[in-house]
Amino acid sequence: MVVNVLDDHAEQILQSIDEFACAVAEHERQAALLELTAAHLEGTGAFGLDGTVSMNAWLRNHLRMTPQRAASMLRNGRFLNKSTVFAEAAVSGELSASQIEVAARIGKTKYTAILRDTQDGLVETLK
Repeated sequence: MVVNVLDDHAEQILQSIDEFACAVAEHERQAALLELTAAHLEGTGAFGLDGTVSMNAWLRNHLRMTPQRAASMLRNGRFLNKSTVFAEAAVSGELSASQIEVAARIGKTKYTAILRDTQDGLVETLK
């Protein structure tokens, strides 16, 4: 008898809409933690232990990420790392991954001071 992946995971797949929403929210909270971890590891240079030249390259080579996905993970992680109010909101689930992704796009160096001074209000507005 051939076992189908859908049969193996039916309990996880056949969820109510509320269970699905909770699962997505938990996935996004975990993603925020992973993005913070990627930024931290980038800062330590741990990616270079095997000769890899950047964290972006390590994510692509070791985790088979597309260049876009690796760049997004690092951009979000760097943003969360320097914006603690946004990081807390992402990890707690108060803001969605999409909201964090949009906020990270404005997290450029030239806006660092403005963002630092207004992040409380911005998070409240986004909530």
